[in-house]
Amino acid sequence: MTVNNDLTGKDGMYMYCVVDGAAEDLYLTGINEEKVIPLVYREITAVAHRCKPNPYRSGEDEIVKGWVKDHHRVVEVYWMRYGNVMPFTFNTIIKSAESQAPEDLLLKWLEDNYLYIQGKLRFVAGCGEYGVQVVMDTKKAALKLMDSDEEIELLREELSKSTKGKGFLIKEKINARLKALIEAEADKIFGDCHSSIVGLVKKVSVEKTRKTERNKILLLNLNCLADGNQCARLGMFLDRVNGVPYLEVLFSGPWPPYSFM
Repeated sequence: MTVNNDLTGKDGMYMYCVVDGAAEDLYLTGINEEKVIPLVYREITAVAHRCKPNPYRSGEDEIVKGWVKDHHRVVEVYWMRYGNVMPFTFNTIIKSAESQAPEDLLLKWLEDNYLYIQGKLRFVAGCGEYGVQVVMDTKKAALKLMDSDEEIELLREELSKSTKGKGFLIKEKINARLKALIEAEADKIFGDCHSSIVGLVKKVSVEKTRKTERNKILLLNLNCLADGNQCARLGMFLDRVNGVPYLEVLFSGPWPPYSFM
């Protein structure tokens, strides 16, 4: 592995995380195989590397994905080793003044933000971040809801006795009713799951939903901050949700608590 030791023009410090405690040098390389440096201030340690004072950019998605992966790898190694870190998102850079070494600027930044950092580290201590997604299969949900709705049952009876022309209108009524039932069920599941999960974990961050497969809706997309006991209770609740025939739970983690910084 080649390490780039040329510091020409590297007047910034690229930030990976701040560790709770005096962390050792783990001899890691980060983005672009840059040497990762731990800088200790009192009982916290900034993990960084010297860089040019501008963000990492590339027109190639695979290169950017590689940088993000390397960033996460460094954070995760320190998190697993020391148990509590304040992680930074990709491309967090502290820039140096002209007459000040980047390392000195970073130590000054740690000094100025010491109480804030300590508060964050105390808040996430003993916790990991978990991803929770709940997906509804609308086709399966429709079959279940159709069989239990009195209004649709009456419309079906009417349909069986109707002419072709009138039957078309009745089918439209059935489809509209079914759409309303699915939307109401989706809202109920979101509300029930969200309120239950909020009561089970330390903190919840609601993420944007995104498109899924055909006939499927991503009802809930959360990041949860939880300790071991809270995670166990969350898992038991999600097992019950996953037992609903038309719901699927996607559960991931633990990770360093990026979403709670």
